[in-house]
Amino acid sequence: MRVSVVDPLAESAEKAHAHPLSEAVEAFLLTKRVAGCTEATLPCYTWWLGRLLADVPILTPLAVRGFFARLQDRRLSPNRQHQAYRTIKTFLRWCLETGELPDNPLRGLTMRTPKTLPDVPTEDELRAVLAAGIPSEKGTAKLQPNGRKSLSDGGRRRKAQTG
Repeated sequence: MRVSVVDPLAESAEKAHAHPLSEAVEAFLLTKRVAGCTEATLPCYTWWLGRLLADVPILTPLAVRGFFARLQDRRLSPNRQHQAYRTIKTFLRWCLETGELPDNPLRGLTMRTPKTLPDVPTEDELRAVLAAGIPSEKGTAKLQPNGRKSLSDGGRRRKAQTG
């Protein structure tokens, strides 16, 4: 039978080097998991909070702003920067609610939601759509090469006149 001995001095030394909010991050992630966060959200929270704790030894307003400035310096996309902001904002609000932090280091800092532009069809794609026609109650409208619309009723008018 093997007996494992844990050295209490080694364990306390590890905790001494750990970030002051390491346990808070673990509790936050567990809370979110129990609350039913999606499988995609939890790894995202874990990654960004790990980056925050690794880069910012003490969460002060200046240190947190420096963290976001470094994300910009690394040329992270606006979407990734905003993902980090949302994650950290959620965590810090939770820390305030649970008493882990006395004040929010993000107070006064806002980040715009990145604007994403829709994919615009090419001229050739637009021509193909217009040439295919737009169905309506009266028939299918098509754009002719001369730029005028023609209306095709699928032969319904002729049938109505002869029938």
